[in-house]
Amino acid sequence: MICSDVSNQIAAFLDGELPSDAKEAIQNHLRNCPQCQAEYESLKRTSNLVKQLPAIQPSANWNIAFQNKLAASQYKQLAEDFKRLRELAEELTARLAQFEQLELNQNAEQDLMTVEEVAAYLRASPEKIYEMLDELPYIDLNYELRFRKSSIDQWLRSREVLPSEGLFPWSRWISGSGHSSH
Repeated sequence: MICSDVSNQIAAFLDGELPSDAKEAIQNHLRNCPQCQAEYESLKRTSNLVKQLPAIQPSANWNIAFQNKLAASQYKQLAEDFKRLRELAEELTARLAQFEQLELNQNAEQDLMTVEEVAAYLRASPEKIYEMLDELPYIDLNYELRFRKSSIDQWLRSREVLPSEGLFPWSRWISGSGHSSH
């Protein structure tokens, strides 16, 4: 056993808290090491002096005073924790707002389509898109056309023909009441 091990365990040795093998190793070391022996003797004297002191009797209200100090300490810690939590919430709110703005900007960029992208989206040719410019909502950026996908979707919904509103009376045609048979 080396001196630092003895020094770390000497109080437990003095109090009789070590297992027998560790106790025996320290005893062997103390026989051969004057420095550790001196440290042990000093600690033993201090321990004996402390044991000779009269026991301190707490005041009648020590428990209440202790509980009040503990509560004040806990309240202070809770207040500090709450303040830090509020700061973190504010920081998180600010970062969330930045993220949402970034997402909006990205969505706005993704929402804009070129003539070719609109043609692919509508499954039409770019020439057909140019022919339909008087009907389609678009943005003119110095002779470069852009289309908002959301506006194209809205335009499509406005042009959607529902079965009951159809130009061709499919239900009458299928049932046979809509055409004459010769």
